[in-house]
Amino acid sequence: MARPKRNRAQRERDLTFVADLYCQGLTHEKICSELNSQRDYKLSRSQITRDVQALLARWRESSLKSVNDLKVRELAKLDNLEGQYWAAWQKSCEDFVSFEENQVNDQVAYKQGGMRPTYNRIKNRTRNETMIGDSRYLDGVGKCIDTRCKILGLYSSNTVSVNWRKQAEEVGINPDEVIDLVRNS
Repeated sequence: MARPKRNRAQRERDLTFVADLYCQGLTHEKICSELNSQRDYKLSRSQITRDVQALLARWRESSLKSVNDLKVRELAKLDNLEGQYWAAWQKSCEDFVSFEENQVNDQVAYKQGGMRPTYNRIKNRTRNETMIGDSRYLDGVGKCIDTRCKILGLYSSNTVSVNWRKQAEEVGINPDEVIDLVRNS
């Protein structure tokens, strides 16, 4: 049985090194050359390709977790906002009662003519108005529902997904070579 070229700690250190160079846009060949010049063991270009694939899988998984956490947080905010819209809608449907208070100065005439001195009184008036609700709050509820559907991906997608790597392999082209050609051109 062949002895592994590097232990787990060395692999993790190499993955950090490979990630840094990969993010700088270096080809797998150049990453391999740089890594091998700094280590007392040698790795093949195909091992670098496997390391890059492992990094991409880690990044994809990490970003999915982050995206899911963000979705949960935004959905909670939407639930709260929708609840506030519903409460405002209910309040806008309640009967409206207004009170008016006016100060009135009255004078009463004597039977024999002339006017009595004025006296002040307060005149109160209550007005009841039946409300039909403010539709802007229902519009807000609708926007919350629409946003929630978008976050959850419930609308059909208008994008087309193409796995160009798989298609390149099917016709006998190495996808990494395509990337290298694009980067070097």
